[in-house]
Amino acid sequence: MKSIKNILSFRQMFGGLVLGGIVICGAFAQTPITLPDDTPTMVGGIDAACTGIAMEPEDMPRWNAYPLKIIAVGSGGQFMADEQVTVSQGGHEIINVVCGGPWVLLRLPPGEYQVNGSLEGTTAQAKAYVPKRGQGVVALQVHLALEADAA
Repeated sequence: MKSIKNILSFRQMFGGLVLGGIVICGAFAQTPITLPDDTPTMVGGIDAACTGIAMEPEDMPRWNAYPLKIIAVGSGGQFMADEQVTVSQGGHEIINVVCGGPWVLLRLPPGEYQVNGSLEGTTAQAKAYVPKRGQGVVALQVHLALEADAA
């Protein structure tokens, strides 16, 4: 019983939940981290990458190894860039990043996640499913005022 009390004390102290080695902070929104292009980066213990611009064929196997690919697209299906992406699970924010390309890649454990994106004040939401094997893909479709004016 003492170990459960220690875990609860840790959780209460840091406002988060420890799950599968990932610290998920629910009490405080994270400040978004800007990911460098085409460079895997650790963000809060999660392997993340931002890519999708000027990709070389030899890069594809590397990016396909990530369990989750989030693609930012406009209303016409065109790739978008400079989006802010937040991923949460069970109401707890896991990661909050800004990506200069259309793809945010994350190495997350299998499960269901909520993905929120924003670009120029427009937001989008989607559910993402990370499979036990392979890659889950989710598209965040944003409708910008500029696109609506052009249509």
